[in-house]
Amino acid sequence: MAKVFSFLDASPLSVDRFFSELDNIPYEKGSDEFIEECARLLSNLNSDPFLIRRHIEGHGGILSAISTFASPQYFVLGRHHSKFGPIGLRVNFWLPISGGKFYAREKEMYSYELGHNHDFRFFTVGHFGPGYVTDLCEIDPDGIAGIPGEHVDLMNRSTEQLTPGKVIYFDTFSDVHVQHPPDQMSVSINLIIGVENWKREQYEIDLTSSKLVGGVMQSPIGRTMACLDFASYFADSETQSLFGEFAKDKVFERVRTAARGAIENSASFFGTAR
Repeated sequence: MAKVFSFLDASPLSVDRFFSELDNIPYEKGSDEFIEECARLLSNLNSDPFLIRRHIEGHGGILSAISTFASPQYFVLGRHHSKFGPIGLRVNFWLPISGGKFYAREKEMYSYELGHNHDFRFFTVGHFGPGYVTDLCEIDPDGIAGIPGEHVDLMNRSTEQLTPGKVIYFDTFSDVHVQHPPDQMSVSINLIIGVENWKREQYEIDLTSSKLVGGVMQSPIGRTMACLDFASYFADSETQSLFGEFAKDKVFERVRTAARGAIENSASFFGTAR
């Protein structure tokens, strides 16, 4: 289940020093000791009030630093290949929703009001502003068939606000959260520790009705589906054979469905035998 930490003795760390100290954590990955030490290091990094300004200045000012933005909502603070796997630090911006004709797009960009789990373990810490309010719960991913509309048991429900200095840890697949728009612009920093296992689905879940909405389209599985659809417009005999292999996927019904659609579309588009 999600874990919440607050440290009163945080000492500022540079990004390089953070990665170095993380590499030297003596505990087993995923253990309670490992999780607490990662949370402490992230709290230390977060306590540097000039962290973001230093990143922007180090990249030649705000206009040049925009190149480090992976989306309008976050930029990459640093990446590192550690003994625990690939490590990423990113800075997230959370804005109040302005409403109007961009309301739906804003909700989608910030994943507001959308219950979801993750295919990686990560920590988040409040850096600036009041922070968003988040509803937390736990699921048993092995007990979900993946059928939209199915009932999902939501356990250990709670609510937290990501105020400055508060650290929340989310475990892979089992922890679910919903982020609500903050009252004022807020900033958080994430520590992401590798993709653990792509042989499970990442889900969207309606926490009000306790029902499964479906699979997350931004997940590796969702991207695979999009690639199958795109490739169907440029298919040849070799590609169609590959579609056939995806149609036999033993784990993900979404992939099988997308592959069957790609076979049908490519056959129709090119007039080839199905």
